[in-house]
Amino acid sequence: MPTFYAFRIKCTTTLPTDTSLVRIILKDTYGNELLVYEDYALIHNEYFSSVNNFGEETFYLPSTTGDRIIIQTNNASVYINRFIYYTTPFSGYIDLQKAHIDSLTYRKANEMNNKIKDRQMLWFAGYTPYNALSYELKKSLFGDKYNIEGWDFYTGGIYTQMSQINNANKTTSNGTLVEYFDWRRKHYANDSNCP
Repeated sequence: MPTFYAFRIKCTTTLPTDTSLVRIILKDTYGNELLVYEDYALIHNEYFSSVNNFGEETFYLPSTTGDRIIIQTNNASVYINRFIYYTTPFSGYIDLQKAHIDSLTYRKANEMNNKIKDRQMLWFAGYTPYNALSYELKKSLFGDKYNIEGWDFYTGGIYTQMSQINNANKTTSNGTLVEYFDWRRKHYANDSNCP
């Protein structure tokens, strides 16, 4: 494979569950791992689910030679149409890459906040020191196939994973929906004789 200065993908993902994950990584000849693409429930929308000419950390690169592609999936499927690499360098690629990553971070945080609001969760997503880390640094902190469900974007509130919210209050042990619940009755808070 020749030396390239950008590595991008055209693909489509299907994420049937709240813990579904697709991640595509480029490993270069020096052993560095760079995130090409990822999609998971909190960011999954039309922008991230079907991409053309997309790259995260690989959208702009210094002189790079690829070694292999790593594809991670968890309860998900990905259809890869093609990989695209550019053999012409980009002038000022460092500034271009920073602007590109900032734009993706904004899109991800915005989509997370939309999903958080829709599901009436009590936390907020935004810029943090964790979402600024490279894939390799996140991997060293959280493990090889991490899926932290937006925790790296957590800026405040009571953090709850989407997978916990969607499964927590659906049914009782006998499979029926809870019709009525008052915590005061559960803990005898409305009984004056109870301490």
